Amino acid sequence: IAERARVLTHGSEALLDRSRKQTQLAEDATGATEKLRLGIHSIVKLAEEVSTLTEDCASRTTELSDCRCRV
Repeated sequence: IAERARVLTHGSEALLDRSRKQTQLAEDATGATEKLRLGIHSIVKLAEEVSTLTEDCASRTTELSDCRCRV
């Protein structure tokens, strides 16, 4: 009986250890996912700024072209 109790205890400890490792891995994955989400958000924001600047540049180019044609 004592040997079986030791085996069960060892098995329980092994399961708890694996459970702790799994919890840590899940927390690490959550943190990595959040960092990725923030990175994507930054890229989208920068892309929007580039788009706005491109539109402004195109508009100014059109204005300059119109001015040159009048001269």
